[in-house]
Amino acid sequence: MLHGIKPNNKNTFVKCHEYLGKGQNLLTFPEGTSIYELKLREIKTGTARIALSFEDLKNFEGNLKILPIALDYSDSIQFRSMVSVTVSRPIIVNKYKQAYLNSEFEAILELTEDIAKELAKNIPHTSGKDQEDFLIKVHKFYSTYHEPMANLYLDPKRSLIMRNEISKALKHINKHNPGLYEELQIKLGSYFNMLNSEGLTPGFFTDKFLQRNKSIVFLGYFSKFILLLPVYIFGLLINYLPYILPSKIFKALKIEIEYKTSVEMITGIIIFPFFYFLEIWLFRKYISTEFSHSLLLFLTFLITGYIAMYYWTEIKRFSRVLHFYFFMKPGRKQKLLELRTEILKLMDEARKALV
Repeated sequence: MLHGIKPNNKNTFVKCHEYLGKGQNLLTFPEGTSIYELKLREIKTGTARIALSFEDLKNFEGNLKILPIALDYSDSIQFRSMVSVTVSRPIIVNKYKQAYLNSEFEAILELTEDIAKELAKNIPHTSGKDQEDFLIKVHKFYSTYHEPMANLYLDPKRSLIMRNEISKALKHINKHNPGLYEELQIKLGSYFNMLNSEGLTPGFFTDKFLQRNKSIVFLGYFSKFILLLPVYIFGLLINYLPYILPSKIFKALKIEIEYKTSVEMITGIIIFPFFYFLEIWLFRKYISTEFSHSLLLFLTFLITGYIAMYYWTEIKRFSRVLHFYFFMKPGRKQKLLELRTEILKLMDEARKALV
């Protein structure tokens, strides 16, 4: 309902039946809401009502199918986040014929429940912000130390599937071994709180990083910074304003966080071409009117923009490396290593319990 106006479902259903009758497809979002949380929300009955009423009009010979598609985002409010798309087997609507003839209401509820079950198979389940935060921590810890090749950026699909599997495992452990669940939650909370207070990520306490030669690490960073510095400066000058403006516009609008990605994407689609056009126009006006030069400049904008983002990310990472090597107290490092070992043991215990 918008501004007190009740939607006209009758007209909506008639239009949907018209599309379906022509063999066309309808895309519905049965949760009916867009909220930033890791769980399947209550499935509304609209999809089932449209499907069953259409089949009823066709004497249940319309051959209508519902294709459940589960979407799971690594971080749904961040632009360029990872997404997993999982398509389940089609639900054949005419199999609910007898249930519909017996009770229209009960058939709608049954179909809605079946839609929810299919979607829930491929979406992480949490029952609140505490569980959601715990799941994110377990996923990050597990993908860092137990299965590093399932890193979110190395293999997004595998990583998001693994997060869904972990959510089911945690639900099982919480039910059958609440003591283990609570201990794991407390120790993981302490581990990530300590990491956050130091401004570090779990990757600093992998065996691979701890065994790296400090001199080689610094040599790699310095070589990279020196070689890419001119490219970074050019990319920063060209791309900084169009890059920063979308987030500024979102903040100025003061709307719900769920719309952050959409707003930034739409404004970016408008702002980047505008700035590029303006910069190329100035180049052609004062430097060269050759088309090949303009095309080369445009490609340079794109390439240097990506390099500038990479360079800035590496600067932030290097600042954490400096902190880890020179400013972090040895006692804190030792405590984190001990916590890591304890959590790994608890996770092994949890895996044995699941088996």
